[in-house]
Amino acid sequence: MDSLTLLYDCKTKVLQRFFIAKNNKQKHRFLHVPRKKWFEKEIEYQIAEDGTYLQFSMNYHRVVIQLLTWGIALAQRNGECFSEHVYQRAYQSVNFLYQCQELSNGYLPNYGSNDGALFFKLNDSDYRDYRPQLDALHYLLTGENLYDDVYEDRGWYANNRNCIHAEFAPLKQKIGCISFDVGGYYLIREQDTLTFIRCGKYKDRPAHADNLHMDVWYKGENILMDGGSYKYNTDASDINYFMGTQSHNTIMLGNNNQMLKGARFMWFYWSQALKASIQELDDSYCFSGVVSCFRQLGHDIAHSRKIIKKKMLRNGWLRILF
Repeated sequence: MDSLTLLYDCKTKVLQRFFIAKNNKQKHRFLHVPRKKWFEKEIEYQIAEDGTYLQFSMNYHRVVIQLLTWGIALAQRNGECFSEHVYQRAYQSVNFLYQCQELSNGYLPNYGSNDGALFFKLNDSDYRDYRPQLDALHYLLTGENLYDDVYEDRGWYANNRNCIHAEFAPLKQKIGCISFDVGGYYLIREQDTLTFIRCGKYKDRPAHADNLHMDVWYKGENILMDGGSYKYNTDASDINYFMGTQSHNTIMLGNNNQMLKGARFMWFYWSQALKASIQELDDSYCFSGVVSCFRQLGHDIAHSRKIIKKKMLRNGWLRILF
């Protein structure tokens, strides 16, 4: 059973208790449902302290955002609650995705596996626009709008003033260097540009062979992009391309991926971050990272990458050295 299926199963069976209950005398049973504890444990395990997600996928992370919104909203309306770490991880999840977002269109880097999953299509926005889902959970946790526009998803969850869990500060997008060290993601944001860098360790199965990948966005356009996903059930060459290193903005050794491809979603000889740092200098931002990779070819192989993002010049030109 994959992580999302397990999470959804726990969530569904917990929430069924609310619908089964006919009066307030039965609601106390919610606190003793074993699946509620399973759900809480899964949230704590699947979402890291910095809000990053173990399936290494923006799209799958959005599915979790919807499940959290549904569960928290329904619990609030029934006078119940989850353990505090569920709310903390929910808030940090919104923060991580929001910091990676292009506000002009709501898009995020097309990072990780993307099979088109969107459990609850509650609006007419573009599929890659994450604003409706992030706004709904943010409003539930803070009582404030995340964007200038208000999106209808919050209404479908009945997120009115009577059911919000407003215990967190409203989020703002940060400018400059932004680090998510636990998950292994590093951002450089200026007014018109976003640089997204992957440099992480794996304790759970990696999805793509993409360590030290870099995305670059300029005025809402994804200039250097992640190849994304195509089909999970296709020929070996397409699977190798989209899940492999070739579709990412990082290096290969000949025709070799950073890791050895196994059957279906499996990888062997996982790449691992050895060092990562990011800092702001007087005229630039500098990221340095080292990963252990290509271990199927030799155990002492490492890839070191340094990315220097020059600060935006007065004439508007963008320069990246790497």
